[in-house]
Amino acid sequence: MKNNGAWGERKGYAALKDILWCEKCGITQALSHHHLVFRGEVPRHPQLHNPRNLIKLCVPCHSWYHQKKDRRIPLIQERKLWELFPHLEQYAEIHNQS
Repeated sequence: MKNNGAWGERKGYAALKDILWCEKCGITQALSHHHLVFRGEVPRHPQLHNPRNLIKLCVPCHSWYHQKKDRRIPLIQERKLWELFPHLEQYAEIHNQS
C-alpha cells in the first residue's frame, strides 16, 4: 500500500512541514513528530503516518504525551481517529454523547 513504510512516513511528515511550533505549548525549538496512535500500538498499519495521526511537538511535550496514553483522548476525538483506526471506536461513542 502507498501509505505504508517510508513513502507514507515522508508523505505524513511533509503535511506538517509548515507547522513551525509545538502544537501543545507553542515553543519553536527542538520539534519532533509524534504519532497519536503509537507505532507500537498498530505496527505497519496503512494509516499510521496519516497527517490526522501526526502532531508536531517539542521534546518535553512529546515526553508528556508518552507518560500517559489518556492524554491523547481529546485529540483522538477532535481528529476522529476512530475513522482510521477501528480499535478506537469507543472514543466515537464518547464524542457523539457530548
